[in-house]
Amino acid sequence: TWGAAARMSDDTQNNITTYPNPVVDILQIQSETKVLQYKIVSMQGAVLKEGKPNENSIDLSPLVSGIYLIQMTDENGQTKMQRIVKK
Repeated sequence: TWGAAARMSDDTQNNITTYPNPVVDILQIQSETKVLQYKIVSMQGAVLKEGKPNENSIDLSPLVSGIYLIQMTDENGQTKMQRIVKK
């Protein structure tokens, strides 16, 4: 479940960060390890977008303004979830 995935996030296990937050169009990912996949989830739990980052960035321009969760999984299988704000 998403609750379990959120609990797996631990900054001591991985250093995946996203910026800028709030984001207008392009969300950048910075990580010590390669992020292999992501999911953008609404606050209601619906998966709105998923895939592989394109050169450590994700195009969020199709999304309407609001608050979302992003779940990212790196090459070591570590999962991190962060809240992002789309302007």
